[in-house]
This record gives sequence, structure tokens and C-alpha cells, in this order.
Amino acid sequence: LGASHLADALRTNGTLQSLDLSSNVIGAEGGAAIADALTKDNSTLTSLDLGNTQLCGVTLFGSGTYSAQAVTSFVEMLEANTTLRRLGLFLNGIHHATGGVALGEALRGPNRTLAAIQLDGRPRQGPATLELAKIRGSDPADSLSLAALGLGPVSACVIGALLRANRHTKSL
Repeated sequence: LGASHLADALRTNGTLQSLDLSSNVIGAEGGAAIADALTKDNSTLTSLDLGNTQLCGVTLFGSGTYSAQAVTSFVEMLEANTTLRRLGLFLNGIHHATGGVALGEALRGPNRTLAAIQLDGRPRQGPATLELAKIRGSDPADSLSLAALGLGPVSACVIGALLRANRHTKSL
């Protein structure tokens, strides 16, 4: 309920540029509402952190029921939003076979505004940030280091999707 009100505010707010909601219980429905607000109605928010907010309905300890509702909404948002530059979705129990693949495909699409995404990480060390332009190849680099980032299967799906279009990087 609270996240729905926040989503309504995002639809009409014309000044907010950064929003950190990490470590709050947003849930799948709340995450979907926020993503929907960013799909077409918000043109100022450039940074959104939803890390550890139970977007998939599951806690860090695995309790709850998995839902892909929020991830599906964020995939749709990534295809349409041209303002958001940083997105934190780490520690949300995103399933790699469904959510990771879908996010990777969306990030391969025409949206080049999103510069960084956080999908995995370690609870005590924080999120791993993927710099999308380098992985995608739109900011050419001969080599790219992904060492010691705490990447998991969701990040691997996204990296795999983006590397398919990368014609510059020769060393990982």
C-alpha cells in the first residue's frame, strides 16, 4: 500500500532526482507500481536504489513466495524510460533463469540511458555494480575486469546478453 502511494508521487513529482529505498519492505506489488510510474510518467529520477526490498516476494533468508511481477515491470520500464541512469536491484532474490535473462534482453535493447545496474552482491560487502556501457561495448574497452565483484547468476545472465553485442572487448 505504501509503495503505491510513493509510485503516485513519482508520477507527478518533477524535481526528485535520486531515491534510495534500499532495505525497506517494498514487495512485488510495490516494485511493480514503482516501475510502472517510471515507465511513462517520471522524467526527473536518475538514480533509484531498491536493493534488499523483497521485490520478488522473498526475504534474504528465503521465506515468502517468489513472484516475477516486479521484475517483469522493471523489464518493461527499461525498454521505455530515458531518464534513469543508475538502478539498484541487488539482494532481491531475482531468479536468474527468468528475471536475469529478461533483464539482460531489455538492457540489450535501444535504451542506452541506464549506465549502471546493481543485481548481485554480498550482504556484508554491498552490491556489485555493472557499468553497462563497457560491457555493452558502447564505451569501447580492450579489456574488462569483473573480478571480485561478488557477481551471481543474475549478473551473469545480463553480462552474457550484453557481451553478445560487444565487438570491442578482447579480454575479460
